[in-house]
Amino acid sequence: MTSDQLDALAHDYIVNVQQAIPALLNYAPGGYSPYPKSIFTSVNHTICHGIPNDKALKKGDIINIDITVIKDGWHGGTSRMFMVGEASIAAKRLCAVTYDAMWKGIAMVKPGMRLGTCCTDNLLLVGCADVQNMVHC
Repeated sequence: MTSDQLDALAHDYIVNVQQAIPALLNYAPGGYSPYPKSIFTSVNHTICHGIPNDKALKKGDIINIDITVIKDGWHGGTSRMFMVGEASIAAKRLCAVTYDAMWKGIAMVKPGMRLGTCCTDNLLLVGCADVQNMVHC
């Protein structure tokens, strides 16, 4: 399977099942070309906002899928990391500690606080470094 195929599946589900709009498709902030896909797919060392392509995913890859939709005038987004088949111990640890940091960060959120700050604090506690949302464990 390729990330292009994942994009096509997500697009079909967003549009035909959820009756929503893929918010990323053709999104063009000032000065940038329109984004050509419905989701972001970041594979392995791609930090974030990777563009789906025709390269086959292989066993051991880590892929983060980031989806944003517009439904009934509301924007909603989600992002989740997945392992393709059996992953290395380091990959499993990265997925586990970042997932845990996300939930700990969510639990800490209050008005005026940024979620990213909360997650970063939790990542530092387990020996990871967050360099502008690039996590090293």
